[in-house]
Order: sequence, then structure tokens, then C-alpha cells
Amino acid sequence: MIVAIGRFVLREACLQAKRWQDEPHPDGLRSVHVNLSALELRQSDLIDTVRAAIDGAGILPSDLVLEITESQLLEDAEHSVAALHALRALGVRLALDDFGTGYSSLSYLHSLPLDILKIAKPFVDRVAEASQDSFVRMMIDLAKALELEVIAEGIETAEQVEALRMLQSSFGQGFFLARPEAATASPDAAPAIPPLRRSSSRQTRREAGTQSQGSRMDARWPGRQSSLPSHLRGTEATPT
Repeated sequence: MIVAIGRFVLREACLQAKRWQDEPHPDGLRSVHVNLSALELRQSDLIDTVRAAIDGAGILPSDLVLEITESQLLEDAEHSVAALHALRALGVRLALDDFGTGYSSLSYLHSLPLDILKIAKPFVDRVAEASQDSFVRMMIDLAKALELEVIAEGIETAEQVEALRMLQSSFGQGFFLARPEAATASPDAAPAIPPLRRSSSRQTRREAGTQSQGSRMDARWPGRQSSLPSHLRGTEATPT
């Protein structure tokens, strides 16, 4: 069931991304994020499925970001790495989700063809505490050393936003920035939160074999990033 749902969500996400790209909006759409399950990652026709969704929607491969959790990669490390390299060769961008919750080694992380590192919410929850920000600082420094973009997940307070700015996180997402919106909602419908800049990327969420009916608004600092759900407006980002 999860494979069939995943393929449907992927197709719809790419089609919705194209509709958003065609909207007359000054910020435009940078990319759409779709979560990939461990089971989908092991499918022999994964590359053909992703290519068909991209071509069918008429978007560029780089417009699609596939997110895989750290724990999913460790389930079958050898096959996972091979699948990620094949996806990267296709031109798709890759994000490691919930970083910090698994047990991947630095050498293993270095071998992955990643573009984005997403810091797990439990670490962001404590980032505003002076005694707890060292873990997030190390993750951000590691990502920069590997030349990866950073997204801090689950931002819920202004204090967390300020702490992440001080640590020079590239992006952030969370309910503090905005709640899920329908795909048909105007990009300007979300409340502005000075001095953050709105951005234009969206994300699709699939958890425990079901499609989530929403996603989170991304905040981004010097640049933009975001995510999408197949039928709901995903997230947007703003620079630190």
C-alpha cells in the first residue's frame, strides 16, 4: 500500500509544483520536497518512477527534493547508497531528514550524495538554551564542512529562530512560521514575521504508510527553501 500511495503522492507533488511554478509570483518556486519511505527506496523501478513523475509534470529534476530519514538509510546501507547515487545522477536533489536521531558515522555520511541536512526537532527544541546549543552548532558546522544546506526542523518559538540565526543555520521550518495551507491558498496568505523573508519551496509528507494532509512552513535565512504536500500548500522559507 505504501508504495502505491507514495507513487501517487510523488506524481501529484510534481504536478502541483508545476502549477505553482506557472503562477505569477515574484519569488517563484525553488523546489518541492517529497518524503521517501525505506520501502520505496528499495523498489527496483524507483528511478523510472521518479523520472516519469518529473517528465509527466514538466519540471526539472533539480526542482524535486527527495527526503530520506537517517534511520531509513541504515536499514539497508549498501542498497540505500546505490539508490541515492542513481537518483542524484538523474538530477534530483537529496535531503537527509531527522538528522541526529540515527547512528550514522561521519565516514558513512560523507559517502552519501546529499544536498541538504535537516536537523531533527528534538535538538531544535533545546537550541535556545545556552547549555544545549552546542549539538546544533556541531551539526551546522558539519553540514557546512560537507557543503550542505541546513534546515532546522520544528521551530516553534521566536527564541529558537534567534538562536538559529546566531548559529547561522541556512533554513528553518516549523509552526512558528506558519501552519499548513491548502494548495490553492495565496503565497501571501501566511502572516509576515519580520524580519524573516518569505520564500517559495514546498513539501509533501508521508508517515507510517499514509499521506499527511499538510506540511510545515519553512523559514529561511540568507536565501529560500520550502516543501509540499500533494493537495495542501507546503512550506515556505526565510533566511537567518
